[in-house]
Amino acid sequence: MLEAGMQQDVVSYSASISACEKGQQWTMALLLLSQMLTQKINPNVITWNSAISSCEKGFQWEFALQLLVNMKPSQLRADQVSFAATVTSCEKCHCWEQALSLLDLMRTDRLKEDLVAMNAVISSSCGQWSVAVTIFQEIFKVSLLPDVVSFSALAGALDRARRWKEVLELFQLQKELQVQPNVVFCGHALGAMASSVQWRPSLALLTANLGFEMDVVSYTAVLDACCSSYQLATALKVLEEMQRQELHPNIISYSAVLDACERDLQASQLLEMLPSCSTTSLDLMQHLRSWV
Repeated sequence: MLEAGMQQDVVSYSASISACEKGQQWTMALLLLSQMLTQKINPNVITWNSAISSCEKGFQWEFALQLLVNMKPSQLRADQVSFAATVTSCEKCHCWEQALSLLDLMRTDRLKEDLVAMNAVISSSCGQWSVAVTIFQEIFKVSLLPDVVSFSALAGALDRARRWKEVLELFQLQKELQVQPNVVFCGHALGAMASSVQWRPSLALLTANLGFEMDVVSYTAVLDACCSSYQLATALKVLEEMQRQELHPNIISYSAVLDACERDLQASQLLEMLPSCSTTSLDLMQHLRSWV
């Protein structure tokens, strides 16, 4: 009877901690876990994982890491879910070194690397693009295949490092593996090209038939690349296409074109387009009229 009651308490506590995780109440989740341990009710793996995930959702990577460490004295073996949640918590806080160490610990514990965990390590790499590439390559070594999240995460690292050539190679690999790119990947790819002033490849990617519509961020990156390359006529066409797609250019979009117009003394072309645009362009319109 006592054992049955203890088991019921584990189920009840686990359900409550899981509810805290879903409600993003990480402090309450930790409080409930602490109560379990005080009452000598042994949490199971599901309980620990829910508590770790609640810390991950609350951006509390240090607590998540401590919970993972505390599982060992309880004679429970952390599983792939435990590690993936902890790595993701490190990724959200840009703690790439800790995330990388956790991946090594998975190997030490003889756990098969998890794609979710590996993707999180790539995302956490911040400006360490070579680290991101290494982890991406390891995906193949452990007999896994990268998904769209893997590609987007690596594209983000390459974007921050302005490695536009590597981004193009990554795009080609994505096509070879028949992984459909998404707007996140394209945003990072176009960002890398814009920061490297590569207007031709950015325009080619923008106009490629990828099965989805680009967003304002993607168009703005292409505008930036065109304007930085003194391709005003092309930039104005891109701006027109944004309007045709019913996308509202933002202040960054117009600022890039405005600078190019000012260099070429062709502000009247942009001024003609502004009345049909959003109210964010009013300050720019006033500025343009002051020197047209």
